[in-house]
Amino acid sequence: MLCQIGKCAAYAEKHGRVLVVHTGTVEFGIGLETYFMPLVPEIVFATPELLGALAGLDAYPNALQGRVNSYAARYSGERRNFVLDGSGEPISFDFAREHAEPLLVHHACGGGLLSLEALKRLRLKPDMVENFQARMRIVGKNYAGVHVRHTDYRTDYPGLFAAVAESLPQGRIVVCTDNREVLDYARALFGARVYNFADLPDTGGQPLHYGNGLDLRTVNRDSILDLVTLARASRLYLARVSQGHYSGFSRLAAALNQNQPLVDRLLGRTPT
Repeated sequence: MLCQIGKCAAYAEKHGRVLVVHTGTVEFGIGLETYFMPLVPEIVFATPELLGALAGLDAYPNALQGRVNSYAARYSGERRNFVLDGSGEPISFDFAREHAEPLLVHHACGGGLLSLEALKRLRLKPDMVENFQARMRIVGKNYAGVHVRHTDYRTDYPGLFAAVAESLPQGRIVVCTDNREVLDYARALFGARVYNFADLPDTGGQPLHYGNGLDLRTVNRDSILDLVTLARASRLYLARVSQGHYSGFSRLAAALNQNQPLVDRLLGRTPT
C-alpha cells in the first residue's frame, strides 16, 4: 500500500495534482490517518465530505464516472491486481502521461521500495511516536532486530536464528514476526534476551494483514511500529522466504535502517 501511495504522490507532484489517500476500504482496513500525518500539501487524507465532493468530477477510468464512492473491486488472479467487479477493468491510469480528467483513481496492490517515496512525505502521529519511545525505554538503543515472515511465505527461521546465535553471543534481540511459533522458538533459544512488542495472535498461518476478525487498528499499529523498530536496530537480521527473496517488509526495513534521516523525519525529529 505504501508503495502505491509513493507512486501516486510522485505523480501528483510532477503534474500539479493533490493526492487524496483513502485506505479505509482496502486490505489495510483502517484509514492511514490513524497512524500518519502528511508533511506536504500535495497529500490529504480522505474525509466523507471530500469524497462526496469528488463524486461529481469527471473521472478516469471512465467507468467510475459518478461511482467513485460506490464501485466494487475484486482481486484478479489473471492480472494479479484489483479490477472493477463485473467488467474486469483495471482501476488505474497511465502514470507516464498527463490526463484531462480532474479525478484519477488508482486502486492497486504491489510492493517495492517506492514505499520510501510515501514515507518521505509522512510522519507518525504523536501517539505513535510515544508508543515507539515506550519500546525504546524498555529495550534501549543498542539492540539487534530480526524480521521473520512465516505465514503465507515460509522461511528457514531456525537457520536464521542459528546465524544470529553465532554472530551475536550476547545482547538484546527484538524479534518482529507474523507467527507466534517463530517467537516461541526464539525465546526458547535466547531466553530473556528476546523482546517482542506486538500483540501477536494465532492466525492459523494467515498473514496478519488479511485481518480475519483481528483488531486491525492494533495489527496495523504494531506492524508500523515494528518497521520503525527494525529501522533503528544497530544490527539487522532478515530471513529470505522459500522463493529465495526477502519479503517487501524486510526490504523496506533494511532500506530505512540505512536511512536514519528519514527515520528521524518519521518520528518528527530534525535529521542530524
